[in-house]
Amino acid sequence: ILTDPLASATGVVFNKAVDVTFNQAMDPLTITASTFTLKQGATAVAGAITYTGSKATFKPSVSLIPNTVYTGTITTGAKNVAGFALISDYTFSFTTAAAPDITAPTINATDPLNNAASIALNKAVGVTFSESMDPATINTSTFTLSQGTTVVTGVVTYSGTQATFTPTLSLVSGKIYTGTITTGVKDLAGNALSTTKTFNFSTVAEIVMPIV
Repeated sequence: ILTDPLASATGVVFNKAVDVTFNQAMDPLTITASTFTLKQGATAVAGAITYTGSKATFKPSVSLIPNTVYTGTITTGAKNVAGFALISDYTFSFTTAAAPDITAPTINATDPLNNAASIALNKAVGVTFSESMDPATINTSTFTLSQGTTVVTGVVTYSGTQATFTPTLSLVSGKIYTGTITTGVKDLAGNALSTTKTFNFSTVAEIVMPIV
């Protein structure tokens, strides 16, 4: 009368114990690995079977495979306490969840490029990530701009896969600036940048007017 997961369920966790509930008490001796099976295609899944009340449980020995269809089957070998068998084999299928994201994000590009020169004094500094990031982790603590040991004040914004640091005041001409993105930045799955990323650039030189 009931299966858990339900037939055609999706997003099932990898350590799921598969339950089947009958409409009456069954003979426990008939609820075995030959009458209650779980398969991935034609491959049988190893596991342990228990029975209590009117519910049979199949607990896989190993984790299920991500994004894969599994089929549970209860055969007519399963019988109630009076010896009456299931009228026909019962099958149901479900699909496991996608594999979890365990890949650390990377930085694909910086703007300005590392070691770029003659950058405009009103430049907004950008960083492009390899994937969508958690906006809550993109802030002035994790994305900084400094000139030597002096921290530049500014505002950090994030959109798409790009973070932007906009200085509050114009940059100083003829100076080297360093952008830093720390491992405090994380993607939507919670994976942090593997290492702190730094890049440098120099601003346009000051124009000295000749004395006439």
